[in-house]
Amino acid sequence: MMNFSDKCSSCSVDVDHDSLLSSIQALRDREQDYMTGDYLHQRNQRMVPGCIEPVDVECRRKMCEWSMQIIDHCRFSRESVAIAMNVLDRFLESNPSLLMDRSVFQLASITCLYTTVKIHEAQAISLNTMASLSQNIYSVQQIETMERFMLQNIRWLLHPPTTFAFGRCFCQLLPQGYNDVIYDLTRLQLELAIRDYDLSMAPPSYVALAAVMNAVDSIDFELPIQNPLELLLEYASKIDPFSEEIQNIQKQLYQGLLNENVVIPHINNNNKGNISGSNYNSVTNIPPQMSCHQPESPRSVLTSDSLAA
Repeated sequence: MMNFSDKCSSCSVDVDHDSLLSSIQALRDREQDYMTGDYLHQRNQRMVPGCIEPVDVECRRKMCEWSMQIIDHCRFSRESVAIAMNVLDRFLESNPSLLMDRSVFQLASITCLYTTVKIHEAQAISLNTMASLSQNIYSVQQIETMERFMLQNIRWLLHPPTTFAFGRCFCQLLPQGYNDVIYDLTRLQLELAIRDYDLSMAPPSYVALAAVMNAVDSIDFELPIQNPLELLLEYASKIDPFSEEIQNIQKQLYQGLLNENVVIPHINNNNKGNISGSNYNSVTNIPPQMSCHQPESPRSVLTSDSLAA
């Protein structure tokens, strides 16, 4: 029986594929602890009398876009938004009463972003700055109180296995010199998928696998690999890449690109490694009056002054 190293004999020589397989399995083992259900639609069964405007999918999308803008201003990773939205989804699912008040929902969203940045980025954002970014609708004390409540409810589970983490692992299975461009194409889809409520309920490993499959489909050169790519991915992820669920996610990811007028550039050997033709950066309009500096220390703190500089 062929082992994993044999299956990946044509992949990057710099990758320990047995360790990579262990990493993928470890991510999948943790995946279930961070899954959420369809809490927004279940909310309709628990409506509180007098609630006129409960939180809906559009509210979630708008707060996700707001978080993206903050992250982009600060030159942080958009993966942090994926983590913040996962934290928010789990928090809301465990506290459906929060869905009855859009103002409380906004406070929860801001708090989840603040906590995520504090944990996952090299530079934190100060509480005063977060309050300022909310146009001082929410105070420092309110954010602190919400953070304590949120952490208790999600049992301090702040390290979800993200679609990006799975995507990086899957792309490392590909031949050296090809995995970077395919990951860039994968990342475009995963960043847009953060805002998709339906995809938030799918296992991150499934979403990442579907995005990689779409990325590979967009190239018109043969990968120098001895075994079919699908075989490698299936072996590593233990997911059938041709299952109906994966194919449906592939369609959703493509639809997300179409909705934002984003076209994955067709890659061939002549432009491999160059995806500058994509208009993805136009998705988020960044207010010109706001900017953010790179951190000056491993654990510096952003303030309102540095954001306005």
